[in-house]
Amino acid sequence: MYIIKLLNSFTIFFKKSIFLWNIFSFLGYAKRGHEVLVFQNLPVHKMYGPISLNHTNPMKTFRRFIIYGMVGLVLEVIYTGLASLLQGDYSMHGFTFLVMLPIYGLAVFLEPLHSKIRDIPWWTRGAIYLVIIWSIEYSSGLILAGIIGNCPWHYTDRLNINGYITLKMAPEWYFAGLGFELLHNFLDTLPI
Repeated sequence: MYIIKLLNSFTIFFKKSIFLWNIFSFLGYAKRGHEVLVFQNLPVHKMYGPISLNHTNPMKTFRRFIIYGMVGLVLEVIYTGLASLLQGDYSMHGFTFLVMLPIYGLAVFLEPLHSKIRDIPWWTRGAIYLVIIWSIEYSSGLILAGIIGNCPWHYTDRLNINGYITLKMAPEWYFAGLGFELLHNFLDTLPI
């Protein structure tokens, strides 16, 4: 039953993800082949040399998926702990949801995008990451609500969109995207 709900949610998301598809197509490294996303035209960067997707080695991709997921979890606990402090909770109670590990882990699939746009100004890259992160957050919330009956996070401020995302978080997600870009650069220097 849950698998059928998951497949239906993914089907609905991908049918409605024309916006994301247009971004990938515009950047020139994706094409449609029998309704499957095929990556092509991988760039060569003058400073970093040939840039690969790192997705040809499943274990390398999996390790990076886990690294991005763990870093995301830790940063979320720190962020919520500092937010608690600002609200007067001196214990700095921080929290996250375990389901966030695979959601943050999806950053591994932004590596090709980062490789493609690394030469454009940082403020533009941050805006691109912001839109993509909001898309991932919204679709993840929608899928989780469809599967488990509710979304672990629910925004209630005036700037929320269906409770799944909030425009109030724009600065945080903007800089998180740029931060994960730095982590990608660092991971590329390691043999993992």
